[in-house]
Amino acid sequence: MDRTRLVRSCTVVMAVVLLAAGCHRGDQPQPTTSSPADGLDKYKPNVSGRWIANPAIDLMSPEGTFIRAAFESWERADHSLRRDVDTVDAGGYPGFVRALGNSISPALVTGGAGGGWAGTIYYEVVSFRQEGNQFVAGVCDYLSALSQNSLGRYERGGPPNSTGHWFTFGPDPAVAPDQQHEPPANQKGPALRPSGNVFGTWVITKIDLVTDKTLPQCHNKYPPGVPTDRPDKYLSADPAPVLPPDPGWPGAGGA
Repeated sequence: MDRTRLVRSCTVVMAVVLLAAGCHRGDQPQPTTSSPADGLDKYKPNVSGRWIANPAIDLMSPEGTFIRAAFESWERADHSLRRDVDTVDAGGYPGFVRALGNSISPALVTGGAGGGWAGTIYYEVVSFRQEGNQFVAGVCDYLSALSQNSLGRYERGGPPNSTGHWFTFGPDPAVAPDQQHEPPANQKGPALRPSGNVFGTWVITKIDLVTDKTLPQCHNKYPPGVPTDRPDKYLSADPAPVLPPDPGWPGAGGA
């Protein structure tokens, strides 16, 4: 499960697109009832997203909705196997291809991490500010609670795997002000993904993926519940558990 995010950053481009924010509760939840192995295929990852609460942003705000949907979509596409627009459309949430705007070619978003992933990704918005009608967020994502299929077994363990992104987003400049509508607020529930478009008319306009100096708090960090003394990488018959999403999405959106 060796991921060098810096390499992916250079492959994608230095300034492009992306996102995140959360609520994690103290006790570790139980995995979802459907087994990751049951729905795992080589094109789409079987992952859930859990957001760690941070006072930088209200995850139930429209801005929080956009960040969550965009970052989760990005990670789902990146942890797929193929590199094409159809994969972005299928792996990402409804409306994600449009929300990418002109920041990056959708064909470059997918496949950077390979395929066969299962488990839980943790996210945290550690910085958030408004600049005019745009918003700038610094987001951490923690990937150590994932496993990757390797010839029928799952690679787990190893050192902390985490990174951070700066991204800018807001109302689409190509849409007239009276035609704009913001993402919906108060999006939470048991579903792994939203059933409809929650991006509104907003788009991503810029992302910086090279953040080891500007977001040092995002790097080399384990997510909640992952022991810091865990073993080196090993192969397991079982994938990492797919925990319930938090805060999740309304309705019955599937994996």
